[in-house]
Amino acid sequence: MIGLIGWPLLALVAVVAFFGGVIHLAQAGMPLWVIDEHVHTDYVSHLWDGQLPYRGITYSARVVYESDCGVGLVSASTANCTGQPLGGPLAGSYSTAYIHYPTYFLLARLFISAPSGPGVDIGALRLFSSLVMLAGLASLWLLGLVARLRGAQLAAIVTVPAAAAIFFLMGGYFNPSTSSLALGALIAAGGLAWLRGRHGFWFFLIATALASVTAITSVMPAAAFFLYGLWVYGGRLLRRSRDSDWKPTWWQLALVALAVAGPWFVWGRWIAASATVGNGDLYEFGLRFAAVKSMGQLARSLAMEAVTLHTPWYPVPIGTLPAAPTTWYTSAGNVQEAMPTLITLLVIGALVTAVLARTGRAARSTTVDGLGIDGEVVQSLAGRDLAGVGAGLLLILWLYPPALHLTNALTFGTDYPIVARYSMAFTPLMVVLALKLVPQRAYAWMLALSGIAMMAAMAYALPLPAK
Repeated sequence: MIGLIGWPLLALVAVVAFFGGVIHLAQAGMPLWVIDEHVHTDYVSHLWDGQLPYRGITYSARVVYESDCGVGLVSASTANCTGQPLGGPLAGSYSTAYIHYPTYFLLARLFISAPSGPGVDIGALRLFSSLVMLAGLASLWLLGLVARLRGAQLAAIVTVPAAAAIFFLMGGYFNPSTSSLALGALIAAGGLAWLRGRHGFWFFLIATALASVTAITSVMPAAAFFLYGLWVYGGRLLRRSRDSDWKPTWWQLALVALAVAGPWFVWGRWIAASATVGNGDLYEFGLRFAAVKSMGQLARSLAMEAVTLHTPWYPVPIGTLPAAPTTWYTSAGNVQEAMPTLITLLVIGALVTAVLARTGRAARSTTVDGLGIDGEVVQSLAGRDLAGVGAGLLLILWLYPPALHLTNALTFGTDYPIVARYSMAFTPLMVVLALKLVPQRAYAWMLALSGIAMMAAMAYALPLPAK
């Protein structure tokens, strides 16, 4: 038996290997990443010039130089660079940096001074991103302590939430989504503390506000506690029992709603007020996002979002990795490609089962036959509250893609699919709820082994340059 100490030690080794691989990738001098790294770099470049990006601003000279004569773009070559910008794809084009909240980029601006040369020190920006990822990994340990997890459960909570290729890659490139792991873990820890007593509310509110001013996708896990809080408060207001010892107040729920929606509303007004061009002008300059063409097409897009599982646990396809130099490398690549499906089934499947076990005949039985759900845990007041938050989480996970798609259509005039990586901030809350609601030792072992294996495989297979 590995024991209470052995599991966390194994997890620590896996986390150190994972972070070492992230640092290696960050300092490998790779071209600007296809997931908008040129846009994110442009944001900081404008901040260095004392300018907040707006709709109508063009890419800065630094980013144009970097794409033409520096590390380059994934989609463009720098082979013919003569030391001067070549007038490549970014020259004179409108930047979409304005769609992001400034918080992450202001922190990067404080971390990194303006470069003296014509380009950008992309290695320094990526190092900042790696350190933000490290903060996220540390936050998972904090979440494990708040949730009072030990042994294999603690190993699972510090590995499984980050056990996806997208987390590894985000840490190696400059991307604000790197912060989603830390913010999601802090929201989950604050929410659990709030369930235990009123004092935990302020922890939760601060975490929610910090996430809300960083990225709208990072604050979404807070909505799970908000929805369940509305359910409990509404039941008390209507004098209908909700079988809960949690007592959220109206002013607490109002503050959470303000923290979640306030920054989105204010930033939307800023975008509209500061814009110098319309959305149509951006599309004419070849913006990758598709414009809304018709209400019928938008309705079909929303329906597609609602029936697609947006799980953040997905791999880097084997075909995009370099030719395998060793058998071990091939094996690691296979593990990182296959494991995300298993993790998705273990986590989301357990959550769905545990939430269903809370109602009907299943909740009144001692166990749910064949599924290992502890009926007594689910039936306890604390267990019911956790299952209630889990129901809210599953509802948000289902509804946020069409809701965010519609928000983007109304705010930016875009009709573009919501990508699964937007669910990154959900993983800490999903995993901790699954571990608390399914306290079986075998389940914790499976999750811990999956997380440790996935982290080790990514650390070995992913730092090498992609094809």
